[in-house]
Amino acid sequence: MPKIAVQIIFTHTSMFATKVIQSLNAQTERDWELFVYDNSCDSEEHARVRDALEASIRPFHFTAAEKNVGFTAHNILFRQHHAPYVFLMQDDAYLEPDYLHACVTRLESDEHAASVNGLIFRWTQAPQGNEIVTQETKIDTT
Repeated sequence: MPKIAVQIIFTHTSMFATKVIQSLNAQTERDWELFVYDNSCDSEEHARVRDALEASIRPFHFTAAEKNVGFTAHNILFRQHHAPYVFLMQDDAYLEPDYLHACVTRLESDEHAASVNGLIFRWTQAPQGNEIVTQETKIDTT
């Protein structure tokens, strides 16, 4: 059983899948497993997400929706694992390489902490190949 279950719901956002998966592959914390639900209900979208996942260096679990069930898809993914930590990742997010490690370290060092999150950057445009441009402004999530 992995220490961290990373759950992602894609919904017509396959254009972000490669960058999302690359940021997960670069994590310094290695004790995690990926669970993906594609809510797109579109076979071409399913194929693009699956292609990005198959290019990954990590094992994954993929569910392709026949019907969009919205955010409740996370409940379906929750039933696929028993990890002590769960990270609900946005389908257009990317992580710094030490993100998962920093989250687990914080949770394990403070018995009063029930959840953690990092800084959020906004996309200024959709990814172009492997290039993604973000604003320099960080959004304070505290």
